[in-house]
Amino acid sequence: MFDASSSTTLIARAQAYIQSGDTDALTALLDDRSKLTPDELSRLLYDIGVNSVVRSYPNAVQTASALIDAGADPLDTTWSAACVGSIPILELLVSRGVPVDGGGRSWTPLDESLYWGFTDAAKFLVASGAPIVSLRAAAGIGDVAALDRFFVDGALRPTAGALDSPFGSSIPDHMSVKPQYLIDNALMFAAMNGQLETARRLLEHGAEINSITPGAHHGATALHCAAWKAPVAMVQFLVERGGDPKTPDSGDGGQSALDWATFYKRDDVVEYLATVMPAD
Repeated sequence: MFDASSSTTLIARAQAYIQSGDTDALTALLDDRSKLTPDELSRLLYDIGVNSVVRSYPNAVQTASALIDAGADPLDTTWSAACVGSIPILELLVSRGVPVDGGGRSWTPLDESLYWGFTDAAKFLVASGAPIVSLRAAAGIGDVAALDRFFVDGALRPTAGALDSPFGSSIPDHMSVKPQYLIDNALMFAAMNGQLETARRLLEHGAEINSITPGAHHGATALHCAAWKAPVAMVQFLVERGGDPKTPDSGDGGQSALDWATFYKRDDVVEYLATVMPAD
C-alpha cells in the first residue's frame, strides 16, 4: 500500500519543492521535524549547494535556509557551494555561523573553489575568515606573501601541505609531500585562477611548466587549466615561458590545451593558441 508519509516519498516531495523553488510548500512539509532525519535534511541541503548553479534552482537561498531551520547540518554544503562558485549560498552559510575553515579536513572549501577555478568564491571565503594553509591555496588565491612563507632559503617548508583533490587521494604518503609535485600542483592552481604573480614566483622556485602532477584535474598541465578557465593573458604567459600547447593530458584521447579551449568555447584562447601551435 502506498504510504504518503514514508521517508522516500517525503524526500521526493521535498526535492520537487526545492527544484521548483516553492519555499512555502517546503516549509510546510518541514514543519513536522520528525518526518525527515537530520541526515536526510543535510543531503537535501548539500544538493542545493551544487544545483543552485548547475540546475539554476530558483529561490535556492530561501529553500536552503528552510532546511537549516529544520535541522540540516550545513557544514558539508560549504564544499558543494564552493565547487560551483555559489556565493549566495556561501553568504547564507557564513551568516548562519558555519565555519569556512574546513573543520580540520585537509581539503578545504577554499581548496574546492580554487580547484574548479571559482576565484570570486575563493576570495569571498578568504574575506570570511578561511585561512590559507597550503601552497596550492596561496597560489590559487594569488597571495605572493603567503606563498613565500612556505619557502625558506629556497626550500619548501613541511607546512606547504600535501597533494589532495576533491576526489580524495590514493597517492602514497612519500609522494604526496614531494616538493616538486607540490610546486607543480600549485602552479596548476595559479594557472586555473589566472594568478600571474604567484605563477611567476612558482616558476622561479622551479615549477616544471609542462608537468602533470598526481591530483591534477583530468591529468592536465597548467596550460590546460589556464585554457579552460583563466584569462588569455595567463595562457600567453605560460606559453611564453615554455608551456607546450601540444602536450596531451593523460586522459582518454590525450587532449591538447587547444582541445580544451575549443571544448569549453574559450574563443579568445582558441584564437591565440592556434597562432602559436607548432606545425607537425
